Amino acid sequence: MVDGVLGIIIKDSKIFLTKRTDIPIWCLPGGDVKVKETPEKAIIREIKEETGFKATIIKKGSVFKRADFEKKKKNNQPFLCQVFVCKIKSGTFISNEEVSKVKFFPISKLPFSCLLWQKNIILNTLTNSKKKTEMNVKKELVRLIIHPLIFLKLLKWHLRRKFSYS
Repeated sequence: MVDGVLGIIIKDSKIFLTKRTDIPIWCLPGGDVKVKETPEKAIIREIKEETGFKATIIKKGSVFKRADFEKKKKNNQPFLCQVFVCKIKSGTFISNEEVSKVKFFPISKLPFSCLLWQKNIILNTLTNSKKKTEMNVKKELVRLIIHPLIFLKLLKWHLRRKFSYS
C-alpha cells in the first residue's frame, strides 16, 4: 500500500516546484494518500490543494521508501511514496498555508534549496533509472543548514514563528 505521492510536473523541459511556507525550500508537490483513496486521485488532489492547478497524470514512476519519515506504520514498515509524472491542465496559482510560490526550473538548474533526494527522484524518473534513492529528511536539513543563506532564512523563519505566537 502506498502512503504518499509526489508529482513531477514538466513543461518545456522545465520542472515545476513549490516553495513551502513552513521552511524555505523548493520541493515537488505531493502529500499523503487518504484512506480509501487511490494514489492517482491523491496526486491530482494534492496538486490542486497545494497550487490551485488541475493536473493530469502522464505516467506512473517508481515507488520510493522513506524509512525516516515521521508517519511510520504501526508494524515498523517504511512510508512508501509513489511518484507520478504529470502536466498542468488548467488553473491559476493560489498561495496558501503550505505553498507561497511556484516556479518552473530548468532541469539542470534546480535550486540549491530543493531537497537532494527530490532532485534524484526527478532525474531517476525522467531517465527511467532504477537507482535507489535515499529519502532522509534529517540529512537534508543538515545539508541545507550549513549553507549560510539557507541558515539565515531558517533562522528568520523560526524567529518569525516564535514571536508570532507570543
